[in-house]
Amino acid sequence: MDLLTTLSESEKKQWEAEIQTQRKRLIQSPHFFVEQIVNEGVPYQKENITLYIEQVRSQAYELYLKEELVFHKHMINHLLLENPYASNVLSHAIAEHLDENRFPKQEDLAKVVGQSAGYLTPYIYGLCLSTTNSRRSRSGRTFEHIVKHVIDNIYAYPFQSQADLGNAFYKKNNLGKLVDGIMPSGEHFYVDRPSCVFITMKTSLRERWQEVVEEQQRTNIPIIYLLTLDPSLSENTVKRLAEHNIYLVLPFNEKQKFSSFQSVLSFEQFFNDKLRLQSAHWHL
Repeated sequence: MDLLTTLSESEKKQWEAEIQTQRKRLIQSPHFFVEQIVNEGVPYQKENITLYIEQVRSQAYELYLKEELVFHKHMINHLLLENPYASNVLSHAIAEHLDENRFPKQEDLAKVVGQSAGYLTPYIYGLCLSTTNSRRSRSGRTFEHIVKHVIDNIYAYPFQSQADLGNAFYKKNNLGKLVDGIMPSGEHFYVDRPSCVFITMKTSLRERWQEVVEEQQRTNIPIIYLLTLDPSLSENTVKRLAEHNIYLVLPFNEKQKFSSFQSVLSFEQFFNDKLRLQSAHWHL
């Protein structure tokens, strides 16, 4: 049989579309996993809110990974049964390594699985690549849901997210999607813009911090609070952000690396001190 080393563009698009369809059907949303974990009653102390954020994130990710395993199993089964090329690969492997006159040994089955998986590498690679991209996207959304839960339910600060504010608000006020939410509200934005707190959230920055700088310059937002879990920040990056009135909010241990920077806050300082003091200006 002729072996595929790469997928054609049409086959690649078809396979990716099928992956996306089945992922949406079989794997719950990041919000669902976060809600499931917080409803189980993860203990917290406001003095160590970093630990709570990390625990909820870790446990939500573990729930996701279990569903991801089931999803991968389903996709391989689906591929072998529904894709003509994959079905042919499996049939050839069975014919080559299994004897219908005797019960198969474990090593015979291993040869069938190994040969089939090897010859289906273009499909498996596409599945793995899609999963990697999905994990990155879900990681960011999971972090956003956790932060929103902390703001809404632990501290009860008024807050409106992108979804709450709506596209019309962002378009009208020339705000980009990098602003993930406003405190206390979009209505207060019109009344007393300087007292609002603008929040953006990124699990990691890499070079994307420059996008936040461009957003701040374009929209003339007084200060943006950038909440991140990134453990690889450099002093140079922190300085560059501070020059543009972008304050970093980090896990407690990460904050200690930049103790001399007033533009770097821990989660504890942000939620317990900064927002408490800032809320006094909202007169709600």
